[in-house]
Amino acid sequence: MKKLIGSFLAGCIALLGVLYVWTHMRHVAARVAAPSRTTAPAPEAEYAEAQLANQLVTVTGPLADHVLSQKPAVVETAPPEVHDVTTLDRVAKSPARTDSPTLHKTLEVTGSAASLPFEIPAHASSPKLRGTYQAFVRQAGSPPSQEAAEVELLVLNEQQYSDLISGRFVDALFSAGNAHAQEVDFTLPPTLDRPAKYYLAFRNGSPSTEKIVHADFRIDF
Repeated sequence: MKKLIGSFLAGCIALLGVLYVWTHMRHVAARVAAPSRTTAPAPEAEYAEAQLANQLVTVTGPLADHVLSQKPAVVETAPPEVHDVTTLDRVAKSPARTDSPTLHKTLEVTGSAASLPFEIPAHASSPKLRGTYQAFVRQAGSPPSQEAAEVELLVLNEQQYSDLISGRFVDALFSAGNAHAQEVDFTLPPTLDRPAKYYLAFRNGSPSTEKIVHADFRIDF
């Protein structure tokens, strides 16, 4: 009896073992036979993520609102200046000279004025008139007088000189008041493409008294 029960239990255990092995092998075979499946993201999800990535981050606050409210700066480029060439632009370096012209002369002022003309060549950039003069009383039939006299010096252009001899008001380029002796250092206007003529005029404030003027000038340019 005991042997029969033992044999029955052993057979049951063996049967359970066979069933376990068969069930396990079936599950393994099913796993091997089944194709692998990869879950692909939905197209809608990819599009939504791309849109979110392309969106700008919005920063809020007083400073951010002020920066975002600023408009782009408008930079205007001015056109280049156009310079019309004039004759003054053609004033070049003064002509080279080995010496300076001199105005060394004694003038008799027997009337209201006496003049001494001189000329500045063309293209002189900075002509200068330098020199001195002295005035004395002129006595007819007598040796040169050493009695001091006074005259007025004017530096005139051609139009001003024409006004002087016509008795009109004279607006001189340079003037020195009545004096017995004067020293002059005056810069004349630059000449352009033609020479300019000027006059040293010695005006006698008392025409009834004849005078002598010793002029000693030079012109640098």
